[in-house]
Amino acid sequence: MALGGRGPYVLQAAIAILHTEEAVDWPQIASLYGELARLTGSPVVELNRAAAIAEAGDPQAALELVNGLELGNYHYLYSTRAELLRRLDRTDEAREDYEPGARAGPLRRGTALPRAPARRPQRSLTAFRRPFLTAASKSLKSVSFWSA
Repeated sequence: MALGGRGPYVLQAAIAILHTEEAVDWPQIASLYGELARLTGSPVVELNRAAAIAEAGDPQAALELVNGLELGNYHYLYSTRAELLRRLDRTDEAREDYEPGARAGPLRRGTALPRAPARRPQRSLTAFRRPFLTAASKSLKSVSFWSA
């Protein structure tokens, strides 16, 4: 990016690097996903952008984005929407989305959702960080053009 590259692979690499930082810059990740979505037109990228927006502290805006996506039975659509609804204390609606998400894919979280609204600690929607990226980011940062 320091050399002016803004293609999809550069954006994906920048997003991956930001995920390895101790203090994750969610607004920056959301911005990079927005740029990547403009380049690719991918609704899956938009779903990832919604997750970053929620992590940045705006689950309502993220939910509005998710509600506009056309992803059919893509199981991460349901589980992401359900998590956003849970964060907004709309647990009955969240339960409805956890169940289709669990049927469409490997996620089975909906069975543990409480019937009464309950506050839970915020959890990252992007919990699948890759440990090897930490080492990769450190080696990339040591290269002079990357850290410029």
